[in-house]
Amino acid sequence: MLGDTTTTLLGSSAIVAGLIYGAVSGFITGPTMIDRMTEKTIDWPKQCVRTITTEVRRNEAPAPQMPTLGCRSIFGWLGPDGDAYCRMHGHLFDNNPLNQAMTATQNAARQAQENRLRHAAERAPDRCACAVTTTIEENRLSIALYAGTWRLVQPPAIKNLKSELATNLNASACAMKGGRS
Repeated sequence: MLGDTTTTLLGSSAIVAGLIYGAVSGFITGPTMIDRMTEKTIDWPKQCVRTITTEVRRNEAPAPQMPTLGCRSIFGWLGPDGDAYCRMHGHLFDNNPLNQAMTATQNAARQAQENRLRHAAERAPDRCACAVTTTIEENRLSIALYAGTWRLVQPPAIKNLKSELATNLNASACAMKGGRS
């Protein structure tokens, strides 16, 4: 009878110790290990900011280049006579209101483009951190297994950590963090 109590006590304490070890691996050491891996091993923060900036630049339409209204565009069809007139009076066409309006529009479009790029670059760290947090939350069991086995067992979520991070970066929850436009 005494032997049965001892084995039951040892068995239940081993189960409790295993559960505690699993919880510590899943909620403390695992996430810490993944945070360090993303920063040191795969250099995720820098790579992520570069990816977001490149994505914004790629999706950005180039600012339209509008032709300027000058003497040659008006009188150029007259041939040599038009050229002679433009040499003599061409300076009067250089600073006309239509050219000023087109230049102002181009400058405004260029400034808006720079503002969008700057805004995306400022918000990029939030999106990158969101991707890491979401990856940890979605793969907690795999991370616990990885941390609990002292990196001997490498589940697919850990092997493909970069792709998991990239997927979560573009997921709606993290894309909204950066004010993606």
